[in-house]
Amino acid sequence: MLFRRYFAHIAFGLMAFTIGGCDLNSGTHRWKQVNHISGSTRDVYFVVVDPEFARDRSAYEDAAHTLCPSGNCQVAFYATRKEVPAATTFAEFFDTGGFNDRQPRTAYYGYGGFQWDCKIFPQPYLNGCVSHPHPTSATILDAAKSRGPLTGLGKTKFGMKLDELIRALGGADAVVVSPMADGRTVVKVKTAFHGRSYDGFYNVIASNFSVVMLRWSSNLDEGACAIEAKKIANDVAKAFGTEDQFAYYEKAEKMFDYHWLFGNGGTVDLNNGPKFSGEGDCALALNFDSKAEAD
Repeated sequence: MLFRRYFAHIAFGLMAFTIGGCDLNSGTHRWKQVNHISGSTRDVYFVVVDPEFARDRSAYEDAAHTLCPSGNCQVAFYATRKEVPAATTFAEFFDTGGFNDRQPRTAYYGYGGFQWDCKIFPQPYLNGCVSHPHPTSATILDAAKSRGPLTGLGKTKFGMKLDELIRALGGADAVVVSPMADGRTVVKVKTAFHGRSYDGFYNVIASNFSVVMLRWSSNLDEGACAIEAKKIANDVAKAFGTEDQFAYYEKAEKMFDYHWLFGNGGTVDLNNGPKFSGEGDCALALNFDSKAEAD
């Protein structure tokens, strides 16, 4: 799904279409290039890997680095030649259904690295797979236990009392405090996380701070929104480790969610769910939720 999404975003922006050469072989004949679509800004190569080397990661890496040494192109890997799209231009490719029913087994995104056929090359995290199988609950819980608890965000700590939280956020002059009808209190503040500025909504529930939502919003096109989300997910991963789950929702795959789980039951989610997104808008919600109570 991811290859189709990112490929489509790039391909629709290409203006000049030509056909490149075919049937380029590696020096050891472990793979063969059988199609090549060239555009004004990006090349896409279609490769078949010899069955004898289908489980040899180096065969894929050799093809990617041979065909795409600059990193400014993509390579789609297939098991057989009949699976490879026969189109010679991007227009023809999408007119004949694009990647529908012709998903690559493995894909190389240049600067974005590889996504693998996880039936052959199991990956510890789902965003390393071309398609995203549902992880078992045991797999997710193991990741959470190894990660440990979700302890806080910057100077704020989950479990703080309201006055402690306000001081940690810069004092009463730096925040807006709003008591809510359901008994919780929302403390709003402009905040920064990994170099990005957010509208931060810190929820104090039952007198303890337990949830914060950081909302980053900008008018971007659909593909750019997904790319920006991945950048933020990478930033979050620097602090909390690579996400345990990743998923697209809706038929057009317009909504997505990155999910981290922690040993004390805390979670982190990055998503652009329906209540945050509008027509032509990219509004991303980065939500930290701790189940831990104050000592």
